[in-house]
Amino acid sequence: MAQFRPLNTLDLPNGCPEIPEQVSLDELIAIVTLHHPDAFVANRDTVYRKVQIKDQSAFASAEEVIGCHVYLHRVVGQATYSFGRAKKAPAATHTAELDVYLPNTSIAKKQFTIVPARETGTWRLEAASETITRADGVPLQKYTSRIKKKKVHDPHGLYLDESKVNRIVVLGMQIDIWFIRGASHVLNLERYFDAGPLHNKLQEVEERDDSWARSRWILGSHAEQCSTRSYRVLQRFNGRTDTAKLFSSPDGQQERDREILMLCKTKVHDSIVRYQASVDFEGIPAAITDTHQGMSPYGVLQVDLKEKHPGLRFQVAAAIFRPLFSALEFLHFHRIIHNSVSWESVLLRLVDDRVDKVLLVDYFKAHPVPPEEEMPRAPMIQDARQAMELVEDCCNIWALRRAMAPNTVDETEMRRRTETAEEEHAMARRTCAYYFDEKGEDRHSIFGKKLLKTLAKKEMEWSRAKTNQLHNAGQLQVGPLTEKRLQEIMYSWERSSQNIQSTKDYPMVLTLGHKFLDDLATPLYHKRWDYLPRDICSELRSLEGEVKDPWQTLTCTQKFPFRVGTFRERADAAPVVEFEGLSLAQYLAVCCDLYPDWREAIVFEYDNVVVPSGALITQRTIRSLRRALAQNNKLPSAMERTLRELEALADVGFDEDITVSEEHAIYYHVPSGMFNATQLHRLATMKHLKACLENPDVRCDNFAEVRGEHKLQGHYVPLSLLPGFANALGITVRDVPVSERSYPIVNPSDFSQVSHGRIVLVRTGLVAFASVPRTGNQFSHLPTSPLGIESADPFLPTYFGDMKVLPRLTSSTFNYPRSKHWAKFKTAEQIEEGAKVGSRKILRPKGRTGTLPADTHTRLRQLSLEPVQSSNRHQLSRLQKAIRERAVVIAEARAAAPRAVEEIPIQRGLSPQPKRVRKLGLPSNRENPGLTSSFRARNPNLIRSPPYRGLDVDQTFERTDRSPSLSKERRVERMMVKRWADDLTASDSEIELSEGMGVNSNIRAPNNTKTSFVQDRGGSPTEVASTFANPFIQQAMQPEMPQDGRFGAHWLAARGQAPQRTPGSSVVEQRSVAGALPVGGAANNVGTDIPDTAVMSTAGMRVEMEVEGRMSLVYASDPSEAGGRGRQRRRRTGRP
Repeated sequence: MAQFRPLNTLDLPNGCPEIPEQVSLDELIAIVTLHHPDAFVANRDTVYRKVQIKDQSAFASAEEVIGCHVYLHRVVGQATYSFGRAKKAPAATHTAELDVYLPNTSIAKKQFTIVPARETGTWRLEAASETITRADGVPLQKYTSRIKKKKVHDPHGLYLDESKVNRIVVLGMQIDIWFIRGASHVLNLERYFDAGPLHNKLQEVEERDDSWARSRWILGSHAEQCSTRSYRVLQRFNGRTDTAKLFSSPDGQQERDREILMLCKTKVHDSIVRYQASVDFEGIPAAITDTHQGMSPYGVLQVDLKEKHPGLRFQVAAAIFRPLFSALEFLHFHRIIHNSVSWESVLLRLVDDRVDKVLLVDYFKAHPVPPEEEMPRAPMIQDARQAMELVEDCCNIWALRRAMAPNTVDETEMRRRTETAEEEHAMARRTCAYYFDEKGEDRHSIFGKKLLKTLAKKEMEWSRAKTNQLHNAGQLQVGPLTEKRLQEIMYSWERSSQNIQSTKDYPMVLTLGHKFLDDLATPLYHKRWDYLPRDICSELRSLEGEVKDPWQTLTCTQKFPFRVGTFRERADAAPVVEFEGLSLAQYLAVCCDLYPDWREAIVFEYDNVVVPSGALITQRTIRSLRRALAQNNKLPSAMERTLRELEALADVGFDEDITVSEEHAIYYHVPSGMFNATQLHRLATMKHLKACLENPDVRCDNFAEVRGEHKLQGHYVPLSLLPGFANALGITVRDVPVSERSYPIVNPSDFSQVSHGRIVLVRTGLVAFASVPRTGNQFSHLPTSPLGIESADPFLPTYFGDMKVLPRLTSSTFNYPRSKHWAKFKTAEQIEEGAKVGSRKILRPKGRTGTLPADTHTRLRQLSLEPVQSSNRHQLSRLQKAIRERAVVIAEARAAAPRAVEEIPIQRGLSPQPKRVRKLGLPSNRENPGLTSSFRARNPNLIRSPPYRGLDVDQTFERTDRSPSLSKERRVERMMVKRWADDLTASDSEIELSEGMGVNSNIRAPNNTKTSFVQDRGGSPTEVASTFANPFIQQAMQPEMPQDGRFGAHWLAARGQAPQRTPGSSVVEQRSVAGALPVGGAANNVGTDIPDTAVMSTAGMRVEMEVEGRMSLVYASDPSEAGGRGRQRRRRTGRP
């Protein structure tokens, strides 16, 4: 008779049969009970231990057998257990085909199988025949060609509950299964076993009306508890994991129904739990909700977050802010008040210290507001305040960025004043007590009245000091960070941090992303919170638009070529794989571009490991290189994978070309519809990069310069150009997003329309983007708003912390010129490295004519690259040559010439614009056009010479083309005069029109005087360069006879003389001002067609001319005066 172990010493399912002592508990998997008298005989061929079951009732005989127990133990190399029909007679050499035999001739040869499911870690029963198997009341049937013809199909498999007995019925025979070991135990031993998925169509039973279909979830005794009232449950048909919220209180059913009515919606907010159905688990009401794995309450994570880097805490707080307030807005929109936003009701899922999911739970205090009632404002404000308290507790912004408002006093000073007033009041009280109480002086005496008056005064001063202190404290606010304050915070953190190495990669960015969000801590601290979630979310949408995650990535695949071969050191030795040094060097040069932080380490380790090995680069050398790089830090995953693949390379021919593919992520901005072209071209090999930059069809002048966070910065070009760029660079891009817009969309996060004269500043977590002009220290967070202009300090420390956003300027002038090509982006570190001049000044060589030699530009560009110096002082390594070659190719890239008019696509119904006629025979240099010697002699001080006196430009130009008798020098001189005259009339794009007055924005007045030329309204816009004013004034000062010319004016100047009246003029006004016009005076504008007679006064800083019937011209030192008088002029009748 078998001996059994006591069950109280084991953790077994309820009702589990006794286990014989001969059965090893370490190997026991399950106990199968067959309720059939012939079961023991039917399992004579089984390899497992079996025990008969005898009837213990009083009416049964002692030897009556009613069934047997089969103890399934683990079999090496086997993970499944099969059940089927028993054979009629045993064979002498019979081997077991099944694990458990069923004594019924109508049962299929193989009825069902028990398999461990790896995706759920539980046991699963699968039907193996068309004969129906009922498992826990669920009919199971194998899906065959005959069953396929039926209209209604039964499920194929069912997940079993390991915490209790599973009852299977086949043709009236009952089979009970108790699991001693879970499926995960077997799967850990059989690592390569995979059961495969079930038929999805058969397993979806939500539409079935059967009772077994409504009971779809399993809540075991060992279910994972995810919150106080929630547990993980398993769908027994498809294996999906859901969450069951139990309502075990006396009013649990009413509470469950109330929450189901509130939150059982088809679509809910991402941070709101969606309720699916209401069920009962053994009489306990429950609600089935969506499952979110890896979630933890904020209260559990709070202690760990407090010890993290401040920059990381602000990242977490900013990631919590948006989904939390938008979830509250969703609830309030559906007329639901949460009433319990706390540290336990906000669940977070952190992945690598980044917030991956935010969930708002615990709706037991939530209540709906009837539609006939007004939404109460106070509870909604309370929800928002509690959410902001959690955000502020996470980042502690008030302690780090608390500052005094303008015109306020420091807290220490106000506290000192209050204490001083309190001490004086106490002294006055003691004095009164001494004189009145101890000495008995009369209070109504003159001295007594003065003493009481002093006491009242001191009491009032003390009260006023306390009031001022409270008022001053109320003026505290979240202020901007300066560079000095940021350095203090960083120094304090480094001193208090226990493990600086683990937090050094986080930038010290102490902002929630925008001034509006940062300022929300001020009313929270002063207990003046009056914001609704709707107000905050509306403001956020107006600041950053509707896109939740503007920064997305594209997956790009690049194939790097390597030339390899094999050789044998000896005839009997194994073949050795050898790599060509150039292909390896070019690959590492690409890695230096992809990972700028690794460039120095790659070059250093290459010189120490690869260079000493000479021309022979073997797999051992590559392994040594990878290990040497890994000692510096964790290698980039793509680079490490490629080096390992080269190490494991085998079966290579004598001389063969192989390719290794790498996948990389390229960032693109969704609201702008632009991608990072800098990251794309850094992936290209040397061959494709050079071909792309020399291809005139691959061009883009419409690129935005984006700086800020290291992983985002670069030149961004429109997404529509991505296929062409990727094809030219030899890169494969999967799933290119479509960025076509059928109508204008106003999106505050769209920087595609930002002027090329500004630099875009971005980082993840920043609301929208910021920008700065290239020649002005004027940073603005929202370029669409004219307000909020700040300087670099405090703007950059506040919103970018210690990030290297812009390079340091080598001079005091704020100037960041735009790159001339889309491929010439440089990081701030690269610009600073290239700007190091050293101790000596390098002079640029010049030729005899003052111009650089033809090849000097190329040589200077090569000298300015400054590659990382090699350990070999005599020559550069292959890697450094490859790095220099890539840099030279990029440096030689030139922007493509503008397309001809006929090359530009013409829309239907539109005619092309005519080409601009190019004037031949003129020098190309507009600043120094190469004037003739005689012309220079007559005009020694002119850079761009005006027409000399006595020359009619129109007549001269007419004679230039038709007069062959003129000398070549004279013709060139006249043509230059014509060009100068043409320059007087600027194009519309170079002139800013304001109320009929033409003002050239490219001309600046001299520093030593205020000058302006003002033209009457209605006149045509004209231009005179600032360098032309002084020669005209000097000519006006010289007494000479009037001469006719193109301007039709008689220039008559007399210093300090009385006003004169000339023929043909109505009024001539002349005012003298002390002092003469200095040499180099500037003129901003000049009118056209100056009359034949005019008077010009230059005794001071004012010149006026007014001639009847013609245009007036004013020159004055005060622009306002000139403009005022100029606007009062009116065009007279006369010649147009």
